[in-house]
Amino acid sequence: MARSTWAFALAMAATFAASGAGADYREGYAAYLRKDYATAVTAWTEAGELGDMSAQFGLGLLYETGDGVAVDIGAAAHWYQLAAEQGDIGAQSNLGTILAKGEGIAPDYAEAMHWLGLAAEQGDVNATYELAALYEQGYGTEQNFEAALRLYQQAAAQNHASAQFALGLMHAAGRGVTADLAEAVRLYQHAAAQAHPDALIALIDAYTDGLGVAKDEITALLWATLAASRGIPEAGARRDQLEAALSEADIAEARRRIGPCVMSGFATC
Repeated sequence: MARSTWAFALAMAATFAASGAGADYREGYAAYLRKDYATAVTAWTEAGELGDMSAQFGLGLLYETGDGVAVDIGAAAHWYQLAAEQGDIGAQSNLGTILAKGEGIAPDYAEAMHWLGLAAEQGDVNATYELAALYEQGYGTEQNFEAALRLYQQAAAQNHASAQFALGLMHAAGRGVTADLAEAVRLYQHAAAQAHPDALIALIDAYTDGLGVAKDEITALLWATLAASRGIPEAGARRDQLEAALSEADIAEARRRIGPCVMSGFATC
């Protein structure tokens, strides 16, 4: 999810567990680790109602993902807000994202800007990305490509794939920066290395049509094959189209290059 990830949540939870969180929270955390989500919900609800910030954040995650409970974005937002008001960075980030996207809850862009801004100021990379998107789109604030560019750059520097792709689009379109298709391709490649589906499709387009790079249908086929292997629906058709237009030798060359490409971390594709 484009929010604070479960791995991040667990790292935070471990910190709180080690620093004296309440017994109900610790019981819920132990239950969560053994995937006994029903017990985790019960324990964290008791702790959350008593003001335990860690339990409130955990409940927000459970209600958002549907582990142990039915998905309920309104309930997730409720618990995130309680934790966010106590200064929980992950809760601020996740609450802001929910309010910005309006999936399962009415969007509130002004509130989203508030919570995402707080989390971004404290270094949350997902909040930084989501805040950039609001500036780019002009939701909850005046449209500001320069601010969006700066925030995308911050998130991209922390290897946030969606930020890398969004930054590539801004370079391609010349939003807040001089248009530079070559830089866009470079950024797409960084995002594609993390299997970002739109970045993979953008690379197929770039090499098929010569956008920011020399036209190279063999390399386009390489990216299409990689994208298809990751289950991206459009990629299979693009791969088939390219193979129909290329010789058997060219197809073999594209396939030969896949292994070295992947082994290099996509640096030699």
